[in-house]
Amino acid sequence: MTDEERDAAIAGILGILAELSGAMAALAAVSAHTVKGEVAESAEAFQVFAARFAKTVESHAAIAERFQGTAKPN
Repeated sequence: MTDEERDAAIAGILGILAELSGAMAALAAVSAHTVKGEVAESAEAFQVFAARFAKTVESHAAIAERFQGTAKPN
């Protein structure tokens, strides 16, 4: 793996972590709305969570596909 590939992988992983953080924040909003009995707001927040989580999964798959088989054992 070249330095450029390594840097791209690190950037991709940091992006995934940021996307996952956004998804978890949306999930926390679902919980908050649910506790308050705000069904419509809870459903809307869940849609945001689902979209962000799907994007996280897609990003992970793209990075895994790009770097599959390029790792070298220590």
